[in-house]
Amino acid sequence: MHTRRQIQEEHSKLRGKLALAGGLALLLIAISMAFQFYLQSRIESDRLGPVQTLMDEMRAELDKFAEQRINYESQIASLNRELRASQETAAALNNELALAQEHISPDLSRIEQQIRQRVIREVERQHQENALPTRTRILKQLASLEQGELGEIMSLQSNYGGFLQALDVSDQRMEEIVDSLISQITENNSARREIIEENVGNPEGRRSIRRELFALNSPSAQREAVSYFLDETEMEVFVSFQEEREQQRQLSRAALSGGPGNRAGTVMAPN
Repeated sequence: MHTRRQIQEEHSKLRGKLALAGGLALLLIAISMAFQFYLQSRIESDRLGPVQTLMDEMRAELDKFAEQRINYESQIASLNRELRASQETAAALNNELALAQEHISPDLSRIEQQIRQRVIREVERQHQENALPTRTRILKQLASLEQGELGEIMSLQSNYGGFLQALDVSDQRMEEIVDSLISQITENNSARREIIEENVGNPEGRRSIRRELFALNSPSAQREAVSYFLDETEMEVFVSFQEEREQQRQLSRAALSGGPGNRAGTVMAPN
């Protein structure tokens, strides 16, 4: 009897040890799985960080484009009101002309000539003050553009507006240059997206993306890109435009650095 009890006690102790070992094993497995989940979440967070930042920046740009489009539409509405006012003025003068023609008078031709001159002067004055036909047409065209097309136009003005204004070429040549610049902007946007996609899993993250994007938009890269479709004279204008823009950027940075002494030191520093 005593031996059987001892055997039962041994079995009970053995089962307790097995239960303890099983509990420890489950605990170790749970800790291992939790650690793996933690590492996986950290990796996903590191990968999604630059993408989230890029998405926030793109969302901010889209909001900016939307605000600008609203402003354009508001300006169009205002210009349309001014245009209607001008048309009403011209209509009133035409009514005066019609009334004058109804009256039989030896001075009818003189009155008609005076009214015609008044109509011409009024229309010319409206054109000089507001330039309504040109401005309205341009703003309507901008408002009718798709978001991507509007972005290309804004990028063209931001990056090359001063260069296009400085050019002295025919309308046909200007159209060719504008088409080439827009194509270049489209290629740069595509390259920018590829850089961002390729660096999503890059440990350096945002620093690597900024470095490659800066190289893509550097003055030397821009000169190389436009050299394929600009002639020698046009290239000289482009280089002069780049130099002037760089001087303006330096002056802006000097002004933002604060203090007249800092601004003077930056302006007088040799190249």
